[in-house]
Amino acid sequence: MFDGAGDFHFGAMTRTGGNRNALGYNTFEVLAGPGGSNINPIVRNNVLLRLPRSQYLKFLDTHTYTRFTANATSSERSMTIDFVNDEGTFLFQRRLNMTVYPPQVLGQICLLYTSPSPRD
Repeated sequence: MFDGAGDFHFGAMTRTGGNRNALGYNTFEVLAGPGGSNINPIVRNNVLLRLPRSQYLKFLDTHTYTRFTANATSSERSMTIDFVNDEGTFLFQRRLNMTVYPPQVLGQICLLYTSPSPRD
């Protein structure tokens, strides 16, 4: 299961739980973007985000768009998340194996869209 969110002004893929034993460790959150707005300085200036942690899979401090590709065939249920920069280069890709979840979960994916703020 994963959540998608925007308007953070940086791209990221994280786990909801902080460690393997935490509730939500197999739940992912995708912060999509930023498409063309200013990059949030916290992702560029915070050295703690660069430290290896199992909860944080990737932070991106460049303009990206995020592509979600769902494969709902009976033999291989998966969700692929691609972060792509302005030139079309894949910066990060993660394939989630959705077969570990009951099939009905695939129908409950919700993407949250927030309109650009007046500051952008």
